[in-house]
Amino acid sequence: MDLLAHALWAWAGGEVLRRRRVMTRGGVQAGVAWAVAPDLLQMAPVAAGLLVGSLGGAEFVAYATADPGREPILSPLIAGVAHHLHCAMHSVVVVAVVTAIVAWGRRAWAWPLLGWWLHIALDVPTHSAEYYAVPVFYPFTYRGFDGVAWNTPGFMIANYGALVGVGAWLWWRRGRDGSSAE
Repeated sequence: MDLLAHALWAWAGGEVLRRRRVMTRGGVQAGVAWAVAPDLLQMAPVAAGLLVGSLGGAEFVAYATADPGREPILSPLIAGVAHHLHCAMHSVVVVAVVTAIVAWGRRAWAWPLLGWWLHIALDVPTHSAEYYAVPVFYPFTYRGFDGVAWNTPGFMIANYGALVGVGAWLWWRRGRDGSSAE
Protein backbone atom coordinates (compact mmCIF):
# COMPACT_ATOMS: atom_id res chain seq x y z
CA MET A 1 0.00 0.00 0.00
CA ASP A 2 1.22 3.54 -0.59
CA LEU A 3 2.45 5.81 2.21
CA LEU A 4 -0.53 8.16 2.12
CA ALA A 5 -3.00 5.29 2.48
CA HIS A 6 -0.99 3.79 5.36
CA ALA A 7 -1.02 7.17 7.10
CA LEU A 8 -4.74 7.71 6.56
CA TRP A 9 -5.74 4.21 7.76
CA ALA A 10 -3.54 4.63 10.85
CA TRP A 11 -5.06 8.04 11.54
CA ALA A 12 -8.59 6.60 11.22
CA GLY A 13 -7.83 3.72 13.58
CA GLY A 14 -6.02 6.00 16.00
CA GLU A 15 -8.88 8.47 15.91
CA VAL A 16 -11.30 5.72 16.94
CA LEU A 17 -9.00 4.82 19.85
CA ARG A 18 -8.57 8.48 20.80
CA ARG A 19 -12.32 8.96 20.93
CA ARG A 20 -12.55 5.96 23.22
CA ARG A 21 -9.84 7.55 25.38
CA VAL A 22 -7.36 4.75 24.75
CA MET A 23 -4.87 7.03 22.97
CA THR A 24 -4.03 10.71 23.10
CA ARG A 25 -3.73 12.99 20.08
CA GLY A 26 0.05 12.60 20.36
CA GLY A 27 -0.39 8.83 20.43
CA VAL A 28 -2.40 9.00 17.22
CA GLN A 29 0.35 11.07 15.59
CA ALA A 30 2.98 8.56 16.76
CA GLY A 31 0.83 5.73 15.39
CA VAL A 32 0.72 7.44 11.99
CA ALA A 33 4.51 7.81 12.10
CA TRP A 34 4.90 4.10 12.90
CA ALA A 35 2.50 3.27 10.06
CA VAL A 36 4.74 4.91 7.46
CA ALA A 37 8.07 4.00 9.07
CA PRO A 38 8.45 0.53 7.51
CA ASP A 39 8.40 1.88 3.95
CA LEU A 40 10.40 5.01 4.74
CA LEU A 41 13.12 2.97 6.43
CA GLN A 42 13.19 0.56 3.49
CA MET A 43 13.74 3.52 1.15
CA ALA A 44 16.52 5.03 3.30
CA PRO A 45 19.41 3.18 1.58
CA VAL A 46 18.07 4.21 -1.81
CA ALA A 47 17.79 7.83 -0.62
CA ALA A 48 21.35 7.59 0.72
CA GLY A 49 22.49 6.41 -2.71
CA LEU A 50 20.79 9.46 -4.18
CA LEU A 51 22.50 11.79 -1.69
CA VAL A 52 26.00 10.41 -2.28
CA GLY A 53 25.51 10.46 -6.01
CA SER A 54 25.57 6.75 -6.77
CA LEU A 55 21.91 6.94 -7.88
CA GLY A 56 19.99 9.51 -9.85
CA GLY A 57 16.66 11.07 -8.99
CA ALA A 58 14.93 9.07 -11.70
CA GLU A 59 16.17 5.83 -10.16
CA PHE A 60 14.89 6.88 -6.72
CA VAL A 61 11.45 7.74 -8.11
CA ALA A 62 11.44 4.47 -10.07
CA TYR A 63 12.21 2.54 -6.87
CA ALA A 64 9.51 4.33 -4.86
CA THR A 65 6.82 3.92 -7.52
CA ALA A 66 7.97 0.80 -9.36
CA ASP A 67 5.48 -1.47 -11.01
CA PRO A 68 6.14 -5.22 -10.69
CA GLY A 69 9.14 -6.11 -12.80
CA ARG A 70 10.12 -2.46 -13.36
CA GLU A 71 12.27 -1.87 -10.31
CA PRO A 72 15.49 -0.03 -11.15
CA ILE A 73 18.83 -1.79 -11.01
CA LEU A 74 20.53 -0.90 -7.73
CA SER A 75 24.02 -1.64 -6.50
CA PRO A 76 24.23 -4.96 -4.61
CA LEU A 77 24.90 -3.12 -1.32
CA ILE A 78 21.91 -0.76 -1.61
CA ALA A 79 19.62 -3.51 -2.89
CA GLY A 80 20.68 -5.87 -0.09
CA VAL A 81 20.25 -3.36 2.72
CA ALA A 82 16.88 -2.18 1.34
CA HIS A 83 15.72 -5.79 1.00
CA HIS A 84 16.64 -6.73 4.57
CA LEU A 85 15.08 -3.56 5.95
CA HIS A 86 11.91 -4.42 4.01
CA CYS A 87 11.93 -7.91 5.50
CA ALA A 88 12.62 -6.76 9.07
CA MET A 89 10.12 -3.91 9.05
CA HIS A 90 7.36 -6.11 7.61
CA SER A 91 7.86 -9.02 10.01
CA VAL A 92 5.41 -9.80 12.80
CA VAL A 93 8.30 -11.51 14.57
CA VAL A 94 10.27 -8.24 14.69
CA VAL A 95 7.30 -6.04 15.59
CA ALA A 96 6.22 -8.51 18.30
CA VAL A 97 9.65 -8.37 19.93
CA VAL A 98 9.71 -4.56 19.75
CA THR A 99 6.15 -4.33 21.10
CA ALA A 100 6.95 -6.68 23.99
CA ILE A 101 10.03 -4.67 24.95
CA VAL A 102 8.20 -1.35 24.74
CA ALA A 103 5.13 -2.65 26.63
CA TRP A 104 7.38 -4.08 29.34
CA GLY A 105 9.07 -0.71 29.77
CA ARG A 106 6.10 1.62 29.34
CA ARG A 107 2.75 0.19 28.29
CA ALA A 108 1.30 3.52 27.07
CA TRP A 109 4.09 3.77 24.50
CA ALA A 110 3.02 0.45 22.97
CA TRP A 111 -0.34 1.77 21.70
CA PRO A 112 1.20 3.81 18.84
CA LEU A 113 2.97 0.64 17.66
CA LEU A 114 -0.47 -0.44 16.41
CA GLY A 115 0.35 1.74 13.41
CA TRP A 116 3.23 -0.62 12.57
CA TRP A 117 1.03 -3.68 13.11
CA LEU A 118 -1.63 -2.13 10.88
CA HIS A 119 0.99 -1.44 8.18
CA ILE A 120 1.87 -5.13 8.06
CA ALA A 121 -1.78 -6.23 8.17
CA LEU A 122 -2.60 -3.96 5.24
CA ASP A 123 0.46 -4.95 3.22
CA VAL A 124 0.02 -8.74 3.43
CA PRO A 125 -3.05 -8.86 1.15
CA THR A 126 -2.00 -5.85 -0.96
CA HIS A 127 1.38 -7.02 -2.20
CA SER A 128 1.64 -9.62 -4.93
CA ALA A 129 4.35 -12.24 -5.20
CA GLU A 130 5.98 -10.10 -7.91
CA TYR A 131 5.75 -6.86 -5.91
CA TYR A 132 7.46 -6.94 -2.53
CA ALA A 133 5.61 -9.87 -1.02
CA VAL A 134 5.47 -9.38 2.74
CA PRO A 135 7.77 -11.83 4.58
CA VAL A 136 5.59 -11.94 7.69
CA PHE A 137 7.71 -14.51 9.51
CA TYR A 138 11.17 -13.09 8.73
CA PRO A 139 13.87 -14.02 9.89
CA PHE A 140 12.56 -17.57 9.91
CA THR A 141 11.50 -17.40 6.26
CA TYR A 142 11.54 -14.92 3.40
CA ARG A 143 8.31 -16.38 2.03
CA GLY A 144 5.47 -13.93 1.52
CA PHE A 145 1.86 -14.19 0.48
CA ASP A 146 0.57 -13.54 -3.01
CA GLY A 147 -2.00 -10.78 -2.71
CA VAL A 148 -3.39 -8.14 -5.05
CA ALA A 149 -0.89 -5.44 -5.99
CA TRP A 150 -2.00 -2.25 -4.23
CA ASN A 151 -1.09 -0.06 -7.19
CA THR A 152 -3.63 -1.56 -9.59
CA PRO A 153 -6.19 1.11 -10.57
CA GLY A 154 -9.20 -0.84 -9.33
CA PHE A 155 -7.67 -1.42 -5.92
CA MET A 156 -6.55 2.22 -5.61
CA ILE A 157 -10.09 3.41 -6.35
CA ALA A 158 -11.60 0.96 -3.85
CA ASN A 159 -9.01 1.76 -1.16
CA TYR A 160 -9.36 5.54 -1.39
CA GLY A 161 -13.13 5.20 -1.71
CA ALA A 162 -13.13 3.23 1.56
CA LEU A 163 -10.92 5.87 3.16
CA VAL A 164 -13.33 8.61 2.09
CA GLY A 165 -16.19 6.56 3.55
CA VAL A 166 -14.40 6.00 6.85
CA GLY A 167 -13.37 9.66 7.02
CA ALA A 168 -16.96 10.74 6.39
CA TRP A 169 -18.20 8.37 9.08
CA LEU A 170 -15.65 9.72 11.58
CA TRP A 171 -16.63 13.28 10.70
CA TRP A 172 -20.32 12.45 11.10
CA ARG A 173 -19.71 10.67 14.44
CA ARG A 174 -17.59 13.46 15.96
CA GLY A 175 -19.13 14.57 19.23
CA ARG A 176 -21.74 11.78 19.14
CA ASP A 177 -19.61 9.15 20.83
CA GLY A 178 -18.89 11.10 24.00
CA SER A 179 -15.58 12.44 22.78
CA SER A 180 -14.66 16.05 22.38
CA ALA A 181 -13.41 17.52 19.12
CA GLU A 182 -10.13 18.20 21.02
